[in-house]
Amino acid sequence: MEYPRNDFDLPPEEHRQDLSFIYAIEKRYAAFCELILSDLLIPYWDNQRVGFVEDDGDDLGVDRAKPETATQDPLPILLAEELLVIRYVALIRSVLVNIRYLMLFTCAAFVLSIVAWNSYPFQPHQLIDWCFTLLLVFLGTGVVWVFAQMHRNSILSRITDTTPNKLGLDFYIRIVTFGAAPVLTWLAYQFPDAGGSLLRILQPGLQVVK
Repeated sequence: MEYPRNDFDLPPEEHRQDLSFIYAIEKRYAAFCELILSDLLIPYWDNQRVGFVEDDGDDLGVDRAKPETATQDPLPILLAEELLVIRYVALIRSVLVNIRYLMLFTCAAFVLSIVAWNSYPFQPHQLIDWCFTLLLVFLGTGVVWVFAQMHRNSILSRITDTTPNKLGLDFYIRIVTFGAAPVLTWLAYQFPDAGGSLLRILQPGLQVVK
């Protein structure tokens, strides 16, 4: 029974055989993909393929759906490329999920920090309020920049079926989703009148939840 190297987070004894079996499959899958890449795809890319994935072809008005503009690569080449791409897409998606969880944690930590700060009269109050404001601007700028880079990336746009180098509706929906709670919490404590109005608006829903 062989396990991944330097892996100390192993499942219980009764399930380690499954892990060893999956690990063996992954190793042979990687070896097979390495052979495909070195013996088939790299020679084809060097001698036959012209251009790269991340180019300006999307801005030239080319309709990829038309047969006359579709790729003329042989079917074995397309299948081999798809086999490799599946693994990379799985890796990219796992990274994106981790980024999403980190952003959710950051937003929740910011909201809870403001709530905890305003639950006790710390001093100097005005200075720490400015620190929270600067922190909100800093975090908000980072979130917007990360999402903008992700939505403009050509490879990620092909994975998510969006237009490369453009910020679509999904981008603004994500920004609102991650930024609504921190901004509303900050406004509620910086402007108590606005916070009271918001609380009165949400009061019927809170009563239902109770």
